[in-house]
Amino acid sequence: MKIISQHHRLVMLQARLVIGLVVMAMVLAISHKAGNAQEISPASRISQEVSAARLQSVPDARRSVDARVGRGWISSETDIGEQQVVVIKEDLAQVTMGLSTGMLYTSNAGLTPVNEQQDWIWNTGVYAAWTPRITNRFYLSLGARQDFYRYQKFDEVLDFDSLRFNASLSYLVPKVDGLLLSVTYGLQRTTPSLNWSESLFRSHTIVVGVQKAFRFSRGNQLVASYASEFSINTEPSLLTRYEHVLQLAHQIRWTPKFDTTLAYRGAYNDYREIEGLSAWNHTVALMANYAFTDWLSLTANISYLWNQADDANFDYDMNSIGASLNVTAKF
Repeated sequence: MKIISQHHRLVMLQARLVIGLVVMAMVLAISHKAGNAQEISPASRISQEVSAARLQSVPDARRSVDARVGRGWISSETDIGEQQVVVIKEDLAQVTMGLSTGMLYTSNAGLTPVNEQQDWIWNTGVYAAWTPRITNRFYLSLGARQDFYRYQKFDEVLDFDSLRFNASLSYLVPKVDGLLLSVTYGLQRTTPSLNWSESLFRSHTIVVGVQKAFRFSRGNQLVASYASEFSINTEPSLLTRYEHVLQLAHQIRWTPKFDTTLAYRGAYNDYREIEGLSAWNHTVALMANYAFTDWLSLTANISYLWNQADDANFDYDMNSIGASLNVTAKF
């Protein structure tokens, strides 16, 4: 009876979150009326792209490099945007491929302090990853993702494509159940829509992270992680930043084929080339995953993001809510 009661409370909590996110989206859509049209800078385009990507990064706690080690699930964030499920088996390195599509509402498309312009963004992405096990404790992950972002209102100004590549090395700490250390190299390149010869933004980063899984019962665990991302080369250099991220994800496996994840992501961004500029963003997400077979699964995701910067020359607030579907195949 105690286990049933706990599961009932968790179901009610996640249901209330979904209702809250839907209501918030309706309120935002009604309350944010379009102001006067104004020019949106390339810097705002890149900042909006980063914000849109953050809505997809929260599921990394659920869709990442998952290893069934000992009694529980160990999740290692690879941070290439909308992530795929990769299960590391004892005797098989896996290749994962996937397709995602979704809609994002933003209350401030240009990230401006006045005359905020609301818009809808359509995102489609394809991704692939290879996850071999090097030794009993070391795991390698190589991943790539191509995304296409299309705006409803500001399509001629803000439409863009984004390519990401990551190489990650993770170490499972012995004698500490569920503790994982990782270091990741990342490359991101943003281009105008279907114009891949022109670069709007390019960044090389190094991410160091630590993650701990706390197992409550079979199929019920909390995953906590912290990571710091350092830009080592960014063009334009004005957008160089350091990001520090705390993430919590509560995962429940209800049946052998169905599981849910409730996640929070809080991040602080320190822009190194703009004195005094920093930004906070908070994301809450709910994911539901169903495995049709051992190799094919479908994940539904709904997320809410609040992004805020406070600087004399770059002061803005932005609320976004998004939903997406992801199909993942593992081989």
